[in-house]
Amino acid sequence: MPLETCKSRNESMKFKIIFYVLIAFTLSSCAQNGTEQKCTKNGKTVFLKFDTDKDYLEFEKPTNLKVVFENIELNNIMILGPGIRITGGGNNFMKCEVTVYKKYISEGNLEILIKIFDEKTEKHELFNKFLIPAK
Repeated sequence: MPLETCKSRNESMKFKIIFYVLIAFTLSSCAQNGTEQKCTKNGKTVFLKFDTDKDYLEFEKPTNLKVVFENIELNNIMILGPGIRITGGGNNFMKCEVTVYKKYISEGNLEILIKIFDEKTEKHELFNKFLIPAK
C-alpha cells in the first residue's frame, strides 16, 4: 500500500474521532455545582435544586429538593438514592425531601441516580448519577 494512502486514512480517522468526540460533548452536558445540578442528554434535561443556602447537604437534616424535567414524561422516571422521599409534584417536576446519613456517603457525596424508561430496551436506563456534597 502506498505511503500517501496510509497518511490519508490516518488523517481521515483523526477527523472522524474528533468529530465524534465533539458530538458526544454536544449531546451530553452535565453541570454539577453543589446543591444546584443540571444534566442534558439527547435533548432531555434534568435539573436538581436543593432548598438550602449552603453548597452541601447537612447530615440528618431533611432538605427539600425540586427535580425538574424537560422533554421527559414523569411516568418514565425513577429517582434512586438513600434518604429520598417523594412529597409531591406537577406536570414536569417532582418535590422530594432528602435526609442524608453518614453511612450512605461515598467520598463525601450522596449519590442520586436518575433513570429513564427506554421503550426500545423496555428497561429503565441510567440517565445520570448526580453527586451531591454532604457534611
